[in-house]
Amino acid sequence: MSSVPHYRVFGTDAECLDLFDRAGRKDPYYLPSELPLPSSIQGFCICDAKSRAPAAGFSCFPYLTAGRWLRKKLLRVTRLMLLPDQQRDDEALVSHMIRVMEDLGRRAGVHAVEAEVYARINARIFFPSTSCVVNTYNTPQWQNTLVKGGFALENTTRCFEMNLEDFVREHPGGGVQVRPYRSEAGQDRDRYYRLWSLSGESPYDFGHSGLWYRNVFGWPRLWYTEYPALLNRDDFILFAEKNGEAVGFVHWWPNVYPLLLEGGRKALYLGGEEAREQLEQIDEAKIFRIAVSRRAGKERAAIEKALIGGAVEVMKERYGIRTCQAGNISRERTQLQSYLSGQGGKAVHEVSLMHKRLSLWGR
Repeated sequence: MSSVPHYRVFGTDAECLDLFDRAGRKDPYYLPSELPLPSSIQGFCICDAKSRAPAAGFSCFPYLTAGRWLRKKLLRVTRLMLLPDQQRDDEALVSHMIRVMEDLGRRAGVHAVEAEVYARINARIFFPSTSCVVNTYNTPQWQNTLVKGGFALENTTRCFEMNLEDFVREHPGGGVQVRPYRSEAGQDRDRYYRLWSLSGESPYDFGHSGLWYRNVFGWPRLWYTEYPALLNRDDFILFAEKNGEAVGFVHWWPNVYPLLLEGGRKALYLGGEEAREQLEQIDEAKIFRIAVSRRAGKERAAIEKALIGGAVEVMKERYGIRTCQAGNISRERTQLQSYLSGQGGKAVHEVSLMHKRLSLWGR
């Protein structure tokens, strides 16, 4: 790690998370933290070297992506946060934070570091947020901060918010059928991973090891049904099928951030009747993943419409959802953005993916 006399780096623990929650609770951009949901993410905390008091934090995960000539290893960084301190030199802390990211990237053998930060926030953020799902935090000023640290804008994603009372479901035809996830057998879990990989949207290179899927670094990844009853219902995942073959899926969740704010992390782990009662109180939801196989070709737009329409129908009729956000829509998905806009959707958030290539020879 970088040798800076004032700070040391530690893995994020429960005590640090509690400090972050208490420090950020009144900040309009802060989202309450939760143990990582299904991902291969690792949290880090930059602390005072003597007192070990937390000063900043971030999380990251490694992944593979297809480059022009070969596959590249990257380190995705998210959840950047500074704890407030009027006596501190924030510029020095941020510089140290960036050096830590770079050192982690070199240790992981990646070609570049990517940082995921909000560039625009025009509405409340629904759970889950961004590809790392939880505890994403930053003011939009972080983008300029990273530019000063040598990062450049690589891509952007948008989040659209819709009033479901105004949504008009289209039936595109073409033999596309939509059905819920089937938890009684393991085939749908495999279909989910396969379609996510085939869509080109997955930041992982999945491999299978015994009962576990793992990422490119061999870290195990929990499956959604291994999480609390509040989040693992079959109709939160819908598959699109054509001629009996799964060609895409949509994954949505109710907005549980209000529950986290009110009851803390334990609010997610209610079971049975308590979970059902809590779901009845929630009228907001988030579509956080839409994956369609690249093999779908020209039928992609029709499949996306069928998936979104099916999800909206489930939200309205079974759960009483009134407002939905659809996030992680990359700038290349122009047809999907046009469709959401045509349904009255407003672009309320924009996330920037900042990129910095690492030198093979270090600093």
